[in-house]
Amino acid sequence: MASHFIGCAACDEMIPHSEYTKGQLAKGTDRRCKTCVKMQVPVPPAVEARAAAHAARLGLPRITKANAESYPAPNLNQFRTVAARASDDAAPVLWFWQMTGTD
Repeated sequence: MASHFIGCAACDEMIPHSEYTKGQLAKGTDRRCKTCVKMQVPVPPAVEARAAAHAARLGLPRITKANAESYPAPNLNQFRTVAARASDDAAPVLWFWQMTGTD
């Protein structure tokens, strides 16, 4: 059986599907292969720019090491149900986006 190859956003290589975690595959074009994740290969500049643009459209700053103390994680007690967490504008979703630059 032939392997299905998918592009890695970090190393820009075509990598076999089996070399991605389910979580990374869910990130679409922002996915990184297991090797890049393990080696902590940084997010490419183009991905960073999209993250910054998204946060700017929402009026939210990117959370960095320098300003992280000013942006604590939202209280998750309000988001216990799936319905409360499902919206793209739910506080936990937005905070995660600000932190990682990915959905």
